[in-house]
Amino acid sequence: MLQGFAPGDRHRIAHAVEQELARLMGEGGAPPWELGRPVIERINGGAFKVKTGAKPHTTGAEIARVVFQSLRQQARASARVTPARVGHRSGPSVKM
Repeated sequence: MLQGFAPGDRHRIAHAVEQELARLMGEGGAPPWELGRPVIERINGGAFKVKTGAKPHTTGAEIARVVFQSLRQQARASARVTPARVGHRSGPSVKM
């Protein structure tokens, strides 16, 4: 949710988010999903303040960095999940 931004800036902010995420992941920084690509319904990037008068591109890039950090944290958390035991009769299990 973005609050306090001009409605006309939403597309420029969204475009900047996409560009910055692509750049971050393209530089070899894609999250190391150990168990395959996850289905992510929501990302909590927390809250941050943007300087008054910040350009949409700057705002979008900051949002992308926060989202990227959240994705990396989720990837690290998924790597700590123990894989299912082989031969377990009742189906896969996950220990946390």
